[in-house]
Amino acid sequence: MAFSDDVFISYAHLDNQALTAGSEGWISGFADALGKRLAEVMGKPARIWRDPKLQGNDVFADELAARFRQAATLVSVFTPRYLASDWCQRELTGFWQAAALSGGAVLGHKARVFKVVKTPVEPQRVPAPVQPLLGYEFYRLQAGNGRPLEFNKVYGPEAERDFWVRLNDLAYDIADLLQQLEQAGSGAGSAAPAAYLATVTSELREPHDALRRELLRQGWRVLPAVELPLVAAEAEALVRAQMAEALLSVHLLGATGGLVPEGSDESMQALQARIAAERARSCATAQDQGQGLARLVWLAPDADAAAERQRRLLDALRDDPIPAPGSDLLKTSFEALKTEVVRRMQVAQATKEAQEARAAQAALAAQAASVEAAASGGPPRRIYLVCSADDQAAVQPLQEHLFGLGFEVVLPLFEGEETQLRELNDTELRDCDGLLVYYGAGGELWLRQKLAELRRLPTLGRRSPLRATGICLAPPATPAKQRLLTREAPLIAMADGFAPAALQAFVAALRGPQ
Repeated sequence: MAFSDDVFISYAHLDNQALTAGSEGWISGFADALGKRLAEVMGKPARIWRDPKLQGNDVFADELAARFRQAATLVSVFTPRYLASDWCQRELTGFWQAAALSGGAVLGHKARVFKVVKTPVEPQRVPAPVQPLLGYEFYRLQAGNGRPLEFNKVYGPEAERDFWVRLNDLAYDIADLLQQLEQAGSGAGSAAPAAYLATVTSELREPHDALRRELLRQGWRVLPAVELPLVAAEAEALVRAQMAEALLSVHLLGATGGLVPEGSDESMQALQARIAAERARSCATAQDQGQGLARLVWLAPDADAAAERQRRLLDALRDDPIPAPGSDLLKTSFEALKTEVVRRMQVAQATKEAQEARAAQAALAAQAASVEAAASGGPPRRIYLVCSADDQAAVQPLQEHLFGLGFEVVLPLFEGEETQLRELNDTELRDCDGLLVYYGAGGELWLRQKLAELRRLPTLGRRSPLRATGICLAPPATPAKQRLLTREAPLIAMADGFAPAALQAFVAALRGPQ
């Protein structure tokens, strides 16, 4: 839908007082600067609205309700006063509810609310819908006393420079969200390639933010798009989901170990590095690295001074006995790291685009072959898709995809007399043209039983060898899957769920000449 305002700024009027005679309030300066920088980034005037006159004790006006419905994004300026103001809370809640009716409050992984933190606030006081959102901190903690110093030119040129750097980040992120809203409204466009930039400890925030800006400047998305939960199980699930979208993960590590989420004995940085390594290895195991995740770990200059817990993590990364292809540990200058990250993303993007092009060509060829087979009256080639009883729902997208390519796809039966089930299984093994083993919920013993069946195919009276075989490595990830090596059937990586492009070699072999 069309919006009258690009940005609605929600703030407490107490936070807009001038600190010195003749100067403007912080909110006024912030709104003016954001309007100018956002216009430069978008290449057209930015429509920014804020309430310059209404006070927190005024009646909630119809005018503001109309503004909520017509605003594309909300910038909430968080301060202790903002959270104490019922008026400000109603603005935030009102926009969130209105956004749900105008394209949704969250677009992809990005919320239409931007959390600007002018003065530190207690996280538990932040309204629940916006707690997970990434914040834009317009202050820094001073060395020595740890007190916050606001990004305000009255505190000197360094604070003024930091203000513009952080504002630039905010302007680019708002511009990106506005573009996504426009594309969603027109039905055009697709998500840009993504890099996963792991969260860091406070002393690495500056290089982290600089690298994030460079990735955004190149036109890529940067994940995670939200704050990581402080509960280990929730954090792990979110990291896996966000990393599944990324072509590259980058980890900046220094001397500080960082916080340990509840329910874990590893730091948040260690958790992210572990998940990235697991995913990179799972893709490499199936010789499908281009479909998976490359990983870069950068050690900051002070990493050698790490305390014991952090040193154990760094040593484990240095001495990894089975590093995945595409994973590197770097101890270079930060500028060299930026150059390498950009190069890796360009290579990964080109590889992904080439694979998508090949997949599209294969799909067209498959459709043509299906039409040709139907016209000739020949029977479709038969795939025996073997799975465990617990995987019957998970395997459905794979079954439907192969059926759509013109194959007859048969699954095992799980109900009936044991003798009959065994005889039917042998019949399918004898008559099928291709055998695909879906290694998901079934354990290692289950897989070995299926491989044993593959070895006894010659005793079943087959008239010809199988045209194609494969083992789909499907969720959940397990140590047994990570260390699986076999020559009995090619491994097909689907560690993050159904991946049609991973089936190209299997489908091509099955579609070979009569």
